[in-house]
Amino acid sequence: MTEPSRDPIVEGGRRVEAVLISAPACHLCHDAAALLATMSGSYPLRVVELDCNSPEGRSVVNRLRTPFLPVLLIDGEYFGHGRISPRKLERHLASLFSDAAVSPIREM
Repeated sequence: MTEPSRDPIVEGGRRVEAVLISAPACHLCHDAAALLATMSGSYPLRVVELDCNSPEGRSVVNRLRTPFLPVLLIDGEYFGHGRISPRKLERHLASLFSDAAVSPIREM
């Protein structure tokens, strides 16, 4: 017997874009990337990871003046930096979809 699909069902094609600006040797960055991977199993996320030394990554870090990495943007808005709270992220994502036509996970 196969596992049911764990892909989020998105009505109307709505996805949330999560942009993570990170560095290669940053343990908090790796933790944040793992958290986003976990959350993308429950919410329709499009995760984009940018290196902090790329032009785009550097631009975001300079504009927001964050003291350390990682930096997380949700749909283009600053969400947090440093240690990203799983509970805070879960609440935020749930609030984004509470009024939308998106169900976090629906088994087929």
